[in-house]
Amino acid sequence: MWWSLLSKYVRPSDRILMVGCGNSTFSMDMYNAGFHHITNIDFSKVVIERMRAKYNDKMPQMKWLEADMTKLCDVFAPETFDVVIDKAAMDALMCDEGDVWSPSKTVIEQAAAMCSGITSVLVPRGTFLQISFAQPHFRKRFLLGEGEQAVSSAVYGWDYSYHNIDIGFGYFFYELVKSS
Repeated sequence: MWWSLLSKYVRPSDRILMVGCGNSTFSMDMYNAGFHHITNIDFSKVVIERMRAKYNDKMPQMKWLEADMTKLCDVFAPETFDVVIDKAAMDALMCDEGDVWSPSKTVIEQAAAMCSGITSVLVPRGTFLQISFAQPHFRKRFLLGEGEQAVSSAVYGWDYSYHNIDIGFGYFFYELVKSS
């Protein structure tokens, strides 16, 4: 199900940024499916070194960088990527939130920094795809910006939609398309 959704929004020629890649095989699966222009980032130096050592020879076009997803503008120039993918990276930021109805100031600031950086590195009409366990009611405020409740974000300049993915416990596929 998620693969069919992903293939609707990503082309093999796209320049893809995978935020919070961890040691997941998601990027490798994409590479093997023909998506070769993938830059993976994670804040863990150990993870990046291990993934680079494991896959550099097999997947030479794939890049591995130690970087903070809340500081993308420090690492990448504006409009560098066609697609940014987050597979549960923002979920990791939310671990500190405590109460989902009233998240901490730190969580709100980190999510805002992440989304601001993503919109900066995306080209016009670029797409931010997020795969998450977070229900739309709770995630929407972070993806659109504090106080936004429509389907477009004046804060980040993108349009919002999502799909339910009924696999396992169920999760959500968020699609945010940057304005031109």
